[in-house]
Amino acid sequence: MIAAVALGAAGLIAGGPQHLLTARWLQGPGSPGDCASMAPRPAVSIPVFGLVTGALLASLPARVHSAWEVAAAAWLIACAVPLAWIDVKTRRLPDFLTVAAYTGVMAVLSSQAAVTGHWSAWVRALAGGAALAGFYLAFLVARPSSVGAGDVKAAASAGALMAWASWATLVGGTFAAFLAAALYGGWLLMARRITSARALIPFGPCLFAGCVMAIFFMPGG
Repeated sequence: MIAAVALGAAGLIAGGPQHLLTARWLQGPGSPGDCASMAPRPAVSIPVFGLVTGALLASLPARVHSAWEVAAAAWLIACAVPLAWIDVKTRRLPDFLTVAAYTGVMAVLSSQAAVTGHWSAWVRALAGGAALAGFYLAFLVARPSSVGAGDVKAAASAGALMAWASWATLVGGTFAAFLAAALYGGWLLMARRITSARALIPFGPCLFAGCVMAIFFMPGG
């Protein structure tokens, strides 16, 4: 209970930096990352970022029982919330957040392996991140309208976290991501937000949603 409250509070506090980073990136020149687009500020307030992040973080202790894994998942969620919003607004996932997500996740998992000796799980996480990124890269090459380069980079952190839990978690999370994308794409079609089933949709939110669902609900997560 104490851990859930503390994580929820941390998520609420994180809303401020998340909003700031998102706004600066969307504004373009002078922002972190690699985009020069003069896009508007995010249409959500600091409390929205904080509430979403806080709710997800507060749910972690009930489903993830290792403090190390909670820390890794919390870091990924803290990066994923602004990434998802930026993807919805611009169809892009900025490098500075995808790199931060992967670096943070692997730093925590590497520390856990060093302390606990779970090097087999660390190797699985490394391989899982590479495998999921490679899977999305193959999709990008075969069907560029399905995913973007940012999705390939984001997949590395999500894949590493899921694979640390188990290969089944990785497979389940990947399936959940594509199911979420199908449902989201169907809604966009019905709402006339897109005109074709082949249109590029923001896949990042679906990728991270699949990862979160797998970590929360799959055995070993």
